[in-house]
Amino acid sequence: MKDPMGLETVGVLGIEDENQTERHRMTEAAQSNATKSTFKPIYPATVVPGAIENKVTVKGKPYIVAKDSKITSTKSGKTSTRTLMVFGKSVDMVGDRLVAGQAVELAVQNDNGAVKVIGEVLPPKEAAQG
Repeated sequence: MKDPMGLETVGVLGIEDENQTERHRMTEAAQSNATKSTFKPIYPATVVPGAIENKVTVKGKPYIVAKDSKITSTKSGKTSTRTLMVFGKSVDMVGDRLVAGQAVELAVQNDNGAVKVIGEVLPPKEAAQG
C-alpha cells in the first residue's frame, strides 16, 4: 500500500498495530492485578479486650493494640478471639473505655484477621439519621 506521497507503508502499520496490541495486553494485565477492594461491614459487638498496649506511630499519632480480645457480634452471637486495633479519632472516642477483661459495646469492622474499632455503637434512631 502507498501513502499519498507514493511511499510504501505496509511495514509501518504492522508495527504500530503490534505495539498498540501489546500496550492493550499490558493494560489489561495491570487492571486484573490491581487490588480489588471488598466491602467490610461495620457491626456492633461486645468486646472484651485482652492485654492493652498504647503505642505511637512513626508520625507521632497514638493507637491501641489489644491482643487476644474476645469479640462477640451483637447480631449473630458468634465469638472470636482476635487482635483489636484502635486508630485515629477512635482512640479519643473509646480509648478510655477499654479496660482489659471488661466488656464494652463498640462498632467494629473486620480488617484482615484483626478487628478495627470504628467508634461507639449508636442507638438505632441516631444510626439511621447518620
